[in-house]
Amino acid sequence: MADARGPLGKARLGGAHFSRFVGRHATPTQRVLNLTRAMIDAAWRIKSVRRAIIVSFIPLVGFAIWAYGRAAIATLMGELSPEDYIAFQSENLDVLLIVQTACLLLLHAFTVAPAIVRDARSGALLLYFSRPIERIHYVVARILTGFALGCSVMIAPAVLLILIQWGVLTSAVGDGTQHARGAQSEQAAPVVSAVWQGHAVDPPDPLARDAVVPVAPPKGKLPFLGSPDRKPPVLDLMPVWAASVSLIFVSILAGAIASLGATLLGLLASVTAPTPGGASLAFGGSVMATWLVASVAKAALREDTIWRAASIHRMLRAPGELMLMAWSDKIPATADLHMVVAASAALVVLCGLAYWRVVVRIARPPRGEGRSG
Repeated sequence: MADARGPLGKARLGGAHFSRFVGRHATPTQRVLNLTRAMIDAAWRIKSVRRAIIVSFIPLVGFAIWAYGRAAIATLMGELSPEDYIAFQSENLDVLLIVQTACLLLLHAFTVAPAIVRDARSGALLLYFSRPIERIHYVVARILTGFALGCSVMIAPAVLLILIQWGVLTSAVGDGTQHARGAQSEQAAPVVSAVWQGHAVDPPDPLARDAVVPVAPPKGKLPFLGSPDRKPPVLDLMPVWAASVSLIFVSILAGAIASLGATLLGLLASVTAPTPGGASLAFGGSVMATWLVASVAKAALREDTIWRAASIHRMLRAPGELMLMAWSDKIPATADLHMVVAASAALVVLCGLAYWRVVVRIARPPRGEGRSG
């Protein structure tokens, strides 16, 4: 059949005109981002995933209550200092990261670990690769999906804790000054009234029982023990504010590293196990087995040794611990420092191995159920 060119570069075939594609193809970055958004949306639709993320914020409530109580007690005793509160902030963040890392591992055991093997068994990999999506795009999208879910568990609670501690501190200092002034004015009022009426007034006895008058704070305010002879604590908030901002950056970086490491290890379990349930068990079992090895080694040797670096939970926390050590200028004993450095190095090696294994496996994806070779 003859083919003739019509006007404006249109092809004419059998009396019909066909135009060339004049649109714009999606770039590889756009394809990865679109695939990532679809995967995150699919994960968020699972009710258990939403519940796990919400439950991971429960420890934040306990830490916030503890921060409020400590600030109230320190203000009441007049012992609130920038150095103590900055150290208190870093200690709280360190303990919170321990708890949130456990929540991260639990979340990834049911979301990231079974992801690839589930796509393979359901035939979704064939659907993905039938479109202009390369295998590396799929791997990167899976990594970004697990990373985003992990950051919601690691970074958001840590940043909220730092902001809550800052708000509690400013409230404690401001209310302490206000309550002290209120106590002084209430105690001076009877003396001023008597002098105004022309009566002789004896000066108050500093050893008398009524020399220190507790003033009930307004509803929702922190208490302060006010007296004429006691001044409210004066606290320069700028060092605490600078420390809070730097701690936010530390928590973001530590949470991002832990989320990325847990995601790669979860994907490694996903390409190793034959079933989604087996992948979850492999990931969770590896975490528990490494923790058990580290605990037994510590109990047998009766001291903190480098064997503690064998725990996956410790590996994910190690970069954050190193950053907190550098931030607070408190270098621990040599054994602890070597252990943290070894755990960080082991995490890097293990994550590199996991990424290589996932890419190799996706290059030859397993066939879905019911499909012949």
